[in-house]
Amino acid sequence: MEEKTVMNVPIVLQIPLRTLLQGIPKNPKPKGYGIILRWKDS
Repeated sequence: MEEKTVMNVPIVLQIPLRTLLQGIPKNPKPKGYGIILRWKDS
């Protein structure tokens, strides 16, 4: 059940979650990517 829940989570949410888990984002523009992903999702 948990695996299905994780797979149901869209990549848009998976990327920010990984960034938060890492603590320090490697990308200089993590917010920019979030906006682009949200725009594509919507």
